[in-house]
Amino acid sequence: MRVMEVTGVAGTRHGHGLVIGKFYPFHAGHQALVRAATSSCDRVTVEVIAHSVESIPVDVRVGWVQSEHPTARVVAAPDDHPVDFD
Repeated sequence: MRVMEVTGVAGTRHGHGLVIGKFYPFHAGHQALVRAATSSCDRVTVEVIAHSVESIPVDVRVGWVQSEHPTARVVAAPDDHPVDFD
């Protein structure tokens, strides 16, 4: 995760920022990334990607992000594709 990729050139303002992640769990690095996006974009969408078998439900993770970043639009997206750990 590199915040410089989100903020771009110092002082540049962007129309719409998109932050995608699992937020499993939501930590300080995620917060810094969303903060960088909200400070340099007119509007921000945060997409929380989740698999149905994960131990922390997607609605809980969406709530975490919404409570810390109330100006961002936070949406959930399923990702139930099979995972081959072998």
